[in-house]
Order: sequence, then C-alpha cells, then structure tokens
Amino acid sequence: MLEDKKIAYCHLEPLTAKSAGPIFAIGTLRGLHEYGLKPVLIVPRPESEKKFPFEVRYFPSTKVKLGPFRFTWGSRRFDEIESIIKCDRDIFCLITRDFKLGLFIKKKLPDLLLIYEAHDFYGDLKRKWPTEPREKGKLARERKSARLEPKIFKLCDGVIFLRETTKQIFSEYYKLPPHIVASTGCDAIPEVESPPKSTVVAHIGRLYPDKGADVALEAIAQCQDARFRIIGEGPEREALLEKARRLGIEKRVEFYGWVLHAKLGDALIDVRAVVLSQLDTFFNRYLTSPKKAFDSISHGRPLIFPDLPCISEFLEDQKHGLKFKVEDSKELASAIQKIISDDVLWSRLAGNLPEFAKKYSWMSRAQKIAELVESITRNKKWV
Repeated sequence: MLEDKKIAYCHLEPLTAKSAGPIFAIGTLRGLHEYGLKPVLIVPRPESEKKFPFEVRYFPSTKVKLGPFRFTWGSRRFDEIESIIKCDRDIFCLITRDFKLGLFIKKKLPDLLLIYEAHDFYGDLKRKWPTEPREKGKLARERKSARLEPKIFKLCDGVIFLRETTKQIFSEYYKLPPHIVASTGCDAIPEVESPPKSTVVAHIGRLYPDKGADVALEAIAQCQDARFRIIGEGPEREALLEKARRLGIEKRVEFYGWVLHAKLGDALIDVRAVVLSQLDTFFNRYLTSPKKAFDSISHGRPLIFPDLPCISEFLEDQKHGLKFKVEDSKELASAIQKIISDDVLWSRLAGNLPEFAKKYSWMSRAQKIAELVESITRNKKWV
C-alpha cells in the first residue's frame, strides 16, 4: 500500500547543527529507504548540500538564534514547508516532532496523515520541574508548549514514542491515538574486536548539567589508572575543567571537543567503554533515548550506565555493559575499574553488541513506522 506513496519527515534544525537531532532524522530516513519505502526529508537548506540515498527537499534556512542551536520559525517558514508538500502529490504523510508545524499543517492540509514524534513532555510542568530550571527563559517556553501539547494529541493521526516508559507517562495525561514505540537506531552492526590496550573511558555529547559529566569526573578521581575523554562541547566545559583541576586529575582528562558524526569512530578507537552518567531528572528518568548509547554500540564499545528506567529499558547489566546506581560516583568508579582491567569481561560485553545493533537497527524502527502508517491508512478512503 505504501510503496507508491511518500512519507515526509520534517526536521527544523539544519543538518549541520551540533546536536543529535539531524543525525536521528537521517537515520530514520535511511531506515525507511532501506525498508523499501519512499521517504522525503524536509530540512533547512545548508551552505553545501550532501547526497543521500533518499529524497531531500530544502526550504530557506534562518540565521536568527535564540540560544545554542535554537532557531525561530515564523509562519513564512511553515508556508514554504506546506508548499513543498502540496507540490508533491505523492506525499500523503508527514512525521514531525514540532507542535507548531504539526498544528499548522493539519489546519492547512487536513487530509494529510500527521504523525507526531514525541521527544519531550509538557503535560505536567510541576512534576517535570520540581525546582526552577537553570536555563533562563526555559520554563516560560515550556509553558507555551504545555498549551499546545493537548492540541497535537487531539489532532494528530498517530504518535511515535521512543521509549515504553515515555508512552506510559503520556498515557497518564492523554487519550493516546494509534501509536508505536520505535527506538533510536544503531548506525551499523559492529565487528567484534580485541580489547583496546588502554584505560580510556569516554563521555559523548553536549556538556549540560543534567548529563552528569561531573559525576564521571568524581569517579575518575577514585580510579588510579583511568583516563577520561570528553567528546563534545557545551556551557559546562569550563566548570568541568575547573572541577578536574580541583580533583587533581586534569592530566587524566582530555577535552576532545565536538566531532562530526562520521568521525566518531576515530575518537573512540582506543576507548574501552562509554560512560552514561545522566542525573536523576524527569527527562532522564522517563524521556531520554540517548543517541550516544546507540552510537557507542555501533562502534563496538560497551556502556557504563545509570539505573534509570528509560536506559534500563534497552540496556541490560552484564550484557551490554555495567550498570551503577544513578549519581553514585563510587559505584561508577567500581564499574570503570572493572571494565578497564578485565579483558575477559570486556570481550564478553562487546561480543553481545552485534545482536543489540541488529535488534535496534534503523530498519527495525522503519518497519514499526510503516506498520503504524498502514494501520491508520486502512480506514482512509483517499488512500
């Protein structure tokens, strides 16, 4: 039913943004393409265009920034996206994670199938933010989103959740339309390697307070031989550098900086494991589906991860890595010490990663999306 029609996926960040969003969008489209469908990626036009195996349609970008990698999108931008969809009669479905775009398109093109991809939650801000967020203006922006979220759940034709725990949270507040749980995907199935002859563990991603890189620094200070590579950048960099100095471990901590996704393998070549050290926040407990975890597994690197529901949902202790009590630097240190000193343990964990990568491939995500779209369109007379 879907082979002759196109599914559009609109992402409002440029593909060059230093965030996981564009990589996530590309992975989703690649999976849909490999599954045999005809996906169309709709994104802002970059300075230089890349070739992809799927169709890409561009609308003019904007250079107005409100904060790190956050852009303003007026109705003119949405008009251009609407025009792209209207000009291609084969596009019958749009997937978006943006409230405003989804509501705008549903009003303009009511017959278009609209799938909302839930990456955040705004239904109960008191529960989500028991204390004021540190980022200036964030709560005000989230209050606006809180007014729109109920509308998108009433008007959309279907929903994609990334985690089962996320779906459960939404089900407490909304009547759910047809939906699926389709995880973040792995980019490749790794080859099983010999343990790297090093004591390096790594952190990947933006340096924000809730990512818990400071907890990882405290753990490194308790491991005599461990070295720590921070791959990424962000507003916490200077604070982390100062903490490393206070702990007396600055010579064992490397601030590698941001790298292109295609170059991540080079940054991980001598890394024993990747540390996820997220703090126990609402987002990290119920909503996160960290791309860094799937990237690490794609490169054959076991994980050291906290016992948060969202993360324990897909990572198994002693199988894909080692689990530690969230925010407990002593337990994290113990896990780091085990994984850098025990080659037998490392090989056993790494040997389980190809099976994980196969289960959580982008194509398996695409299959679930296709099944959702097909189940909805069976009752649509115009298909």
